[in-house]
Amino acid sequence: MTDTVLAGRYRLDAELGSGGMATVYRATDLRLRRPVAVKLLFHAGDDAAARLRREARVAALLESPGLCRIFDLGHHGGALFLTMDLLAGETVHAHERAKAPDLGRSLRWVTAAAKTMSLVHDHGIVHRDLKPENLFLDRRGGAETLIVLDFGLAFVAGTDDPELGRLTGPDQTAGTPTYMAPELLTGGEIGPAVDVYALGCVLYELLAGAPPFVGDRMQVLGRHLAAAPLPVRDSAPWVPAELELLVDAMLAKQPGDRPTMREVADLASSIAARHDGRTLDARRERRINRMVTMAPPLRRGAMVPGAPIGRVRLLGDADPELVVALVVNDLQIAEADDPDPDVVLALGPLDDAGLRELVAQGISVVATAPAGDFDLAIALARAGVADVLTTPIVGDVAARKLLRVMRDRARRKR
Repeated sequence: MTDTVLAGRYRLDAELGSGGMATVYRATDLRLRRPVAVKLLFHAGDDAAARLRREARVAALLESPGLCRIFDLGHHGGALFLTMDLLAGETVHAHERAKAPDLGRSLRWVTAAAKTMSLVHDHGIVHRDLKPENLFLDRRGGAETLIVLDFGLAFVAGTDDPELGRLTGPDQTAGTPTYMAPELLTGGEIGPAVDVYALGCVLYELLAGAPPFVGDRMQVLGRHLAAAPLPVRDSAPWVPAELELLVDAMLAKQPGDRPTMREVADLASSIAARHDGRTLDARRERRINRMVTMAPPLRRGAMVPGAPIGRVRLLGDADPELVVALVVNDLQIAEADDPDPDVVLALGPLDDAGLRELVAQGISVVATAPAGDFDLAIALARAGVADVLTTPIVGDVAARKLLRVMRDRARRKR
């Protein structure tokens, strides 16, 4: 196809990549004498053509440094094509495959993506397919700009235009299973929270090195609906507690419990400012991996508890199922007056004075906050608690967090 001239104007110079429906070429606009990228559709189906037209139409509604400009939509020999900015760089997916996790880099990218998507949401547009392959690191001119790509599945609210409304039927799903919000699987409302969930999956993957859920398609979809991912700090202990809370909030099962994209951008930027320069180099990665390997294992599904790993003092009334989960995972319930427990689990509200007193004594405190009350969770994290559990509490999740807090405390004492 190279050297072919499309519509008498765009000369295809070199192939840049190919996907399931289209091939992207570096090309020259012979009329304006400038380099462009051309996406040429080779899939003849109506759905593929509808997605390409939708991508061009949505781009015409928006203008932002974080979006790729679309210049033209045309036909050549019966094939549909569009022309757009010729970017220089790589996708986040390609970059992360070759690099170790990095806190500052991850927060920078997510902040940029959230700012762009906040603008997109302000225009009533939902992307529906945010993933690392659709986040491009454009390095033209020497500076790096994150560009959100591929609005072929985008949904525009409040429009009667069939090209911009719901692309699939109520009983159909569209998107990539690894990053798909639960409401997309149940025929729920397609709103901005769909993109927040997907970006939360991306952030989890950037920090932990793997998506929140893995497996075959049906396993992943089922886990999005019903399972809680492992806490991100289980895989990446260097992640600040308040960032794990942000990830948890973005991955809330209920759309109303998730922050907005504007809140995500503000919080990610704020966390980055407080933890500037905290990265994970190869040497530190080896040290952390060695620490995790040597740490006491979480004994899931054990029928008989083993030797206790540590003592947990409970403040407030504990559900019997929670107590069983802690004991099964080798945690001992301490006496109420134990002066030096390994960790305190506060099952009810903590007044400021009581929290300050526990923290001042050097006691590790795990507090609780209702799901969706992100402001309270962040306030508790900043007040010095070692971690925050969202309620209603899941026993195994509580055990994992308590064990991790104990391991952190033991390392500090060495």
